[in-house]
Amino acid sequence: MTLREQFLELVLAHPLPVLPESTEASQKSRVIVEWVRDWITQNALPLNSLPEAVNAVASFKRAIGGKIRVSEKSSGWSVDIDMCPIAAVSRANPHLCLLTCHVFGDIASSSTPEIWVSMEQTWALDDQPCHLEISTAKPRGRVVIPYGSPVENPSALASFWNRTREVPAITDSAQLVSLLNDDSQTLEDLFTSLASWISGAIWFEDRQGTVIGRRPSDNKMTLSHPVIWRNQPIGHLFVENKASQIPGFPAFIPVVARLVAMRWAESQLLAINWDESQELLRILFSPFPGHKQEILDRWRNFCQLTSLCPATIVVWYRPNVDPDYVEKINRQFRQYAGTTGPSSVPPVLVGWVQKNWVGVVPQATPKSALEPWSRIIHSIIGEDAGIGLREKVSTLDEFPYAYDEALHSARYAFEHNIVKPLSLSGFPGIRLIPYYQKIPGFRQYCEKLLDILKDEDSRHNTELLSTLKTYVTCHMSVKKTSASLYIHPGTLKYRLRQIRDLTGWDLHDPLCLMEIITSLMVSEQMSWYMADSRELPLWQDT
Repeated sequence: MTLREQFLELVLAHPLPVLPESTEASQKSRVIVEWVRDWITQNALPLNSLPEAVNAVASFKRAIGGKIRVSEKSSGWSVDIDMCPIAAVSRANPHLCLLTCHVFGDIASSSTPEIWVSMEQTWALDDQPCHLEISTAKPRGRVVIPYGSPVENPSALASFWNRTREVPAITDSAQLVSLLNDDSQTLEDLFTSLASWISGAIWFEDRQGTVIGRRPSDNKMTLSHPVIWRNQPIGHLFVENKASQIPGFPAFIPVVARLVAMRWAESQLLAINWDESQELLRILFSPFPGHKQEILDRWRNFCQLTSLCPATIVVWYRPNVDPDYVEKINRQFRQYAGTTGPSSVPPVLVGWVQKNWVGVVPQATPKSALEPWSRIIHSIIGEDAGIGLREKVSTLDEFPYAYDEALHSARYAFEHNIVKPLSLSGFPGIRLIPYYQKIPGFRQYCEKLLDILKDEDSRHNTELLSTLKTYVTCHMSVKKTSASLYIHPGTLKYRLRQIRDLTGWDLHDPLCLMEIITSLMVSEQMSWYMADSRELPLWQDT
């Protein structure tokens, strides 16, 4: 028997009551605490100080299959339990969540006269990974439990028990709880086990009509219950009517609905609702660092953000969009996302960011997934919206830069009436422009370099700036440039000498050419006409 199996056996042998007196709960949990303490002693882990005690319990949690992060704070220690080895059992009986707090509290208090454990959030009660604060000073939190202090635990635990009373729980079916011991179960495995337990049909149907589980072979009477994830309906649970003969059946359905919601969320790339997706988009693409990393770290507590990468960033561009159109498109986006359900709506994230519509498409997502979103945009603002891409974005830190690259591609597509999604990130030189624009004062400097020509044109009614732009876009060909400007080649050469004398630019020097082209592009004096002679990198579905 593995260490985890021993721990689960002990938990099931000493379950906490459904509506316990706090003292009774504390006594029962102490049996488990002493068992954990014995394991720590056997493994020679020190318990002489608070940090040693916290890390010793964290080591135990990892040994039984938990994923746990411990970090030091000014007032104590922060503990994040991303995966708990008794998560499924705790979901069926949320009162068991207190076990982790008691284990940390009891063992830590043996090394320090007085400590406090603050429960900030838990999987069982908040649909989010457990987050605990352990400190020697009373912290602020919704549920704060003292250990080794003159304050009696029953009064401190009251708020926790009040919360757990609001959550459906099962404690009188050891057989059902035993089905939940394997936290590696998929949603399909869970329904197979449940169908065997009730000897009947039980299934889940999400909002897009996908069915998981086994339906009855005929049109028998069924009972249903909504399945909610973080206050958002994601589908319905259906159970064959004959299952109502099982003792304690009324308590069974809402608990299983919670378990289904949590198993469903674990299978999603990002199990977040529409409003949360819009907030996350704004954070991901924010060009200002500030507290961005700290905010993203909080999101990582309940979202696997790294699963977005490698990603393709998509920008739909059309200048001067009427605000009413923006609101109308956003409403249709939200309606479409709600109709199809978050499990099958790629891009995973899509919304209005920095005055453009933006989408985040994971690498594995079929490229045809862009089409429904594009149809919504085109149906309201017309077919001429440009679509730009930046592919293979490997980290979240690259998102703001990738957005700028995709935006430049979308602008080019709009200006040149290109209907298909376009990516200019493969073009040498052009792909550097978004990064140049991030440098403070860089654009102003580029504009200053060109002001010499602008001033000359203004004073003497010359056309030196337009001549320079045309010369560059014609690949420095005198023949093509003079034909494009309808001037004699000798006139063109005279203008080029004027440009050299005014600016110091030698048009045959590669470094000067690099400065000229960069200045023209960054200051948006020149679009990417150079790309006209090349094969455009259009995004083709595979």
